[in-house]
Amino acid sequence: MLASKRILRNYDKLLNLLRFSLKNADNPEFRDFDLVRNYLHLLKNLERNIKILFNLEFEHKGANYDTLLRSIFHDDLLEYKDYINNEEKEELVRSFKLLIELTNFTIDREGEGEVNIIDKELQELICLLSPLLEKI
Repeated sequence: MLASKRILRNYDKLLNLLRFSLKNADNPEFRDFDLVRNYLHLLKNLERNIKILFNLEFEHKGANYDTLLRSIFHDDLLEYKDYINNEEKEELVRSFKLLIELTNFTIDREGEGEVNIIDKELQELICLLSPLLEKI
């Protein structure tokens, strides 16, 4: 399978995890997972690794928040907006834009070495999240 297709498939998994994390952050059943904080930490590590590897700056920090929400949640925005009820959850949503940018970056560069490296980084992220992804 092409690296860009794996990245797209993983994007869908990570989007589902974002939705799950926002909805279940306060659920006692998942409190031990510390869903939002751990997911945010992993995304920050991914961003740091990508910056080091490619010396790239990503623009997700300056994105218009309402536009970002619509681009992530589309028609389900009203359902999820109530769950984004603190700064940490907002930061997670803002950090998720990194995955959108990486996906767009890789689609434009299929076959180049960067795509394979990004795919590898995302595979490691998925591996770290696999116990949680199995719960979804």
